[in-house]
Amino acid sequence: MNSIFRKANNKLFQMIHRIDPDPQKTRPVTFWFYADTEEKIYHTAHMMQQKGFVIAYCGKSAVRDFLLVAEKQLVPGPETILESCEQMKALARKTGVIFDGWETMVMMNE
Repeated sequence: MNSIFRKANNKLFQMIHRIDPDPQKTRPVTFWFYADTEEKIYHTAHMMQQKGFVIAYCGKSAVRDFLLVAEKQLVPGPETILESCEQMKALARKTGVIFDGWETMVMMNE
């Protein structure tokens, strides 16, 4: 994996562990994809569904032509995210879309 991406993920995990009272909790992790055709984005969405992802959005985008937002319940630890991102990048290459990263919910300590 790209070292810049790995460094950014590591900083994010440090922040999550600092502010989240239960960083090992399963939570929704969202993955973002863009495509230049409707066919590519819907094909990618179909493949994501077959892998157990929930499709939060699949359609026109204000930023690029088409957007896919898919999520899955995961514990967003470094190895899980690293493996997931590698899988998302491979899927993007296979389907001709752009993998644009991930996000998750963080619960703040009170």
